[in-house]
Amino acid sequence: MSANFNTNVVGLVGVVLEVIIIGTVPSGLFQGDAVVLKQTGPAAQVLQCTLGLDTVSSVYSTVTLEITSL
Repeated sequence: MSANFNTNVVGLVGVVLEVIIIGTVPSGLFQGDAVVLKQTGPAAQVLQCTLGLDTVSSVYSTVTLEITSL
């Protein structure tokens, strides 16, 4: 399955990095359906990076994929 993603929301909520990507499925079994991909992971390195105190080597996240029929 592929998807056309058109909306990205990135937020820091306390010590959690949350990325939400929204789009639609262009073809196949789920064609035309809405897709929401939500990634949640620790933000400690990201917070330090925004303060200029560290770099971000990687972020390991929990990912949730939701496909909704329109």
